[in-house]
Amino acid sequence: MKRLAKNLTVQVLFAVTCSVLLGLLDPELGKAMKPVGGTFALAIGLAVVNITKPGAGLDISRLAEGDILQIVFFAVLFGFAAAWARDAPARTTARASSRAGRRHAAPRN
Repeated sequence: MKRLAKNLTVQVLFAVTCSVLLGLLDPELGKAMKPVGGTFALAIGLAVVNITKPGAGLDISRLAEGDILQIVFFAVLFGFAAAWARDAPARTTARASSRAGRRHAAPRN
């Protein structure tokens, strides 16, 4: 049990569960605790960034030399993915409603 209590995932899940229960049992107190939760989330994000150091191997001089083909390619792919993801709920809703219409349509003779 002591080993489980030291697991970060278990600790985060416990904190989320406590937050949900607090919001359900006393919504006003839950709203008052929002700045504490935001500060806690920010602190965790800063700690993760300082530990993992994303972009540590990035060579910025290549960007200055004009070798940006990879960056442009990634940006274009990211743009397509973002546009597709933005429209995904509409496509899913349209598909679901058309299927539901077929299910409930009058039988053809």
